[in-house]
Amino acid sequence: MDVKKTRVAAPIFIVGSPRSGTSILTWCLGQHPNILPTEESDWLGPFAEQVGAHFELGSARGERSQLSALGVERNAFFEAFGAAIDALILGQRRRLEELSHTLAQHDPSQISVEFAVSRDTAEPKARWVDGTPEYSFHVCGLHKLFPAARFVHILRDADEVATSMLAFRDGAGHALVANADEAYTYWRRTTEACVAAEHALGAGVVHRLRHADLVAQPEPVLRELFAFLGESLTPACLAPLAKRINSSFADDAHPHGAPQATSETIEQARQLSARLRDSSVALPTAEARTQWAAQFQERVSFARNLRADYRRALDALRQSEAGRRIYEQSEQISRLQIILTEKQTQLAKSQRALNLCAILLLLPFFAALAAFAQGSDHAGLYAGLASAALLAYAWLRRAGLRRLFKSARTAATRVSNSTEAIR
Repeated sequence: MDVKKTRVAAPIFIVGSPRSGTSILTWCLGQHPNILPTEESDWLGPFAEQVGAHFELGSARGERSQLSALGVERNAFFEAFGAAIDALILGQRRRLEELSHTLAQHDPSQISVEFAVSRDTAEPKARWVDGTPEYSFHVCGLHKLFPAARFVHILRDADEVATSMLAFRDGAGHALVANADEAYTYWRRTTEACVAAEHALGAGVVHRLRHADLVAQPEPVLRELFAFLGESLTPACLAPLAKRINSSFADDAHPHGAPQATSETIEQARQLSARLRDSSVALPTAEARTQWAAQFQERVSFARNLRADYRRALDALRQSEAGRRIYEQSEQISRLQIILTEKQTQLAKSQRALNLCAILLLLPFFAALAAFAQGSDHAGLYAGLASAALLAYAWLRRAGLRRLFKSARTAATRVSNSTEAIR
């Protein structure tokens, strides 16, 4: 397959457990003149799985399938989407700059010079950085979309992360985790996923950066990181570290000690944290890469077969006695909802028509007033006719709308009763 490439997409992904410093490190890298900082995206990892699933659908029948007949290879299929995404994101740089400028005008406290999208329009910003922690589970898919991408695994002590997770609340006041076990499990799962990526791709693609080292010696740590990325460290990249963003703790408060809870889950996480504290990224192995790719393929297969599996499960449910009852009642609810919608539409139309009639029935009253004003002998007749017409209208409106309201209420009650029966 011949594909013309004008440039190589080489984004940077900051991965690791939430509350490990992914946000601040993203902004540090984003201050470089060649790197565009972006918000957490969340969609790229699942999208890569869908790309794999749709490639299989497009080549399922061999030469009788479109992609196979065209000679489109799997890697090229992934890379084509990656190149399009890269161009799309970099092409919206001006939009990010305008948004930052607008926010600064409306609320200067939300913008800081240490967190600039760009410092000069002349900066190339030929790469972009994404700090979505959940991409710890999607490194394989992202690497397929962007073979030249680089991944930075920021590793923070399990106790520190768990303490921060337990204290964190989002803008709506919602907690990130419910308890200590959940916090340590979250840390362990993301960390193990990142370590698996290290073993599969090696230190040339995945760089491990310890949070404690970044805090203690920011300049040499960032200098080493930028050397890994093939860029040179600039002073502006150190500036965000002087600020606290997205912190779990108000003002200058800092956590003191680790959570007091203990369990097998917590101890396993602490043991992994201790092992990783003084170790480095191991050399990649074919076995690790094969296992890692197989896990990604499981996700692809799940995405491809999800709709068919859903249909099979639905058919199996319908064939069971309980399932048939639920299906029949669901169908009945659907029909009743259609009836209810129709009744509500009829009611609205009737109200509009009756309102128009009321306006037209006012005309005889105006005629009667005009006749009275002119001293006409027919003024009383006009007034009587107008009064009779309005009385008839009032009776018809009351009776007609009452029937429509009753019909609509009956349909709504039947929908509610059927829904409760299913529950």
